[in-house]
Amino acid sequence: MLKHYLLAASALLLLGLASCKKENISPANQGDAFVKYYGYVNDQIGKDVKQTADKGFIIAGSSNSFVNASSYNDFYLIKTDSLGNEEWSKTFGDGGNGYEETGHRVLVLSDESGYLVAGNRTTVVTVGGQSTLDATYIVLYKLDLDGNIVWEKVLFDGNTLASSETYKDFVYDIKELPYGGFVLVGETTDLNVKAEYIEYAEYDKTDMLTVRLSTEGQVLWRVKRGFVGEDRAVSVEVINGAYIVIGTSQSLDEENSTPANPNFTTEILTIRFRASSGGEVSQEGFGGQDMFVVAGGSCYDSLNARITILGHVENRDPTRNEVNEGDLMLLQIGEDLGEIQRRYLGKTNGGFSNATEDLLSGSIALVPSDVVGNDPSFVISAVKEYDEANFGDELVMAKISADLTPEWDGQIREFGRASVNNSSQALAGNQAGTVMPIRELVPGTTRRELKGYLMTGTMNLATNPMVTLIKTNTEGLLTPEN
Repeated sequence: MLKHYLLAASALLLLGLASCKKENISPANQGDAFVKYYGYVNDQIGKDVKQTADKGFIIAGSSNSFVNASSYNDFYLIKTDSLGNEEWSKTFGDGGNGYEETGHRVLVLSDESGYLVAGNRTTVVTVGGQSTLDATYIVLYKLDLDGNIVWEKVLFDGNTLASSETYKDFVYDIKELPYGGFVLVGETTDLNVKAEYIEYAEYDKTDMLTVRLSTEGQVLWRVKRGFVGEDRAVSVEVINGAYIVIGTSQSLDEENSTPANPNFTTEILTIRFRASSGGEVSQEGFGGQDMFVVAGGSCYDSLNARITILGHVENRDPTRNEVNEGDLMLLQIGEDLGEIQRRYLGKTNGGFSNATEDLLSGSIALVPSDVVGNDPSFVISAVKEYDEANFGDELVMAKISADLTPEWDGQIREFGRASVNNSSQALAGNQAGTVMPIRELVPGTTRRELKGYLMTGTMNLATNPMVTLIKTNTEGLLTPEN
């Protein structure tokens, strides 16, 4: 069994910037598989990971470990080599208790000049010794290859509603555009309340947010879209002069609702926007009875012109075990937003022989046809949520074929059980972040060969939550390939 190595970071704090370098400690046999942890005392969160040009990895997340007595997070960025050895790590932010800052996405810029980090900054207001969270802004950092700040952009800083109250913007996904600039999606409390739903305005909480940016992070246009409940966009796909935005939306069941007793249904909402102006071309909703959570996002298969969406069905009442509740959901749509196929996998609908608990979606990535044959497949991350009697949660990975059926003999791969049920500690709260295939060029050819899978996330290690990086072989196992 491979050993897990705890990489405890020492930090130098300077004007809110923490940085450290590490020695390489991985044994030679960890080229195929490893589990590594990053951080220090207090709390770390791992959200996103990308492979870099030198075959290493860049991880984005949050940490409150590098400032004395800080209760709030800063952006946290970690650069590793191909074996997961930390080469450097840095935090960005105010370095204190003035903001709660969370990193969500990192991009390796196409010109290989550096990285773009996107996240959220929430102002902390302290009155009479009591602290509350106020306005939230989307923050972008452009960094060079050593993690030094090239520029910082705070979007819509200081904007207010008509009532002079500050609103909240959140970013959940961002993509670099092949023709320059970026597009990001998330949610906002800056709402467009529709006249026909004015009686239900108090229940309108958030709208889907889409923003087009220049290469320097300047806002070119901003579009809000929503109904009368909670609406959020979690991922965006760039397709032939258009953006397809994927999220969830609450709509009012008008036949069974009154202002005193509203009834909402939740569905997956997909919207196609024009890239040039942000004008809406079409929209399509899926579901309505299930309580969908599309935390897993989506991936685009350009070869077959289809988008695959990963989410899960929220278990509203664990004693009822209703159909689909607690299962993962895979929905495949075309570029015209029409449904191609859908599948539920988990304790209710089967598919995974070892999925006996609720599964919470983490991330989905395409495994392209150039490494698997004619048909692309998918790799997903999730959390297996154990009940209180079994303690803790498990990070999991699964391989899904083109027809949305499980591979790897129908099993999910489980990593880092928080407890062995010995009544010592109940460690919940593990989070599954980005998952991706590892591909390398075959020498002397233009073909890429699959080398395994990588996922990041957060793992509670008894002392404190740490950023986790897991690399497996091509079968999703922590063993060297034969």
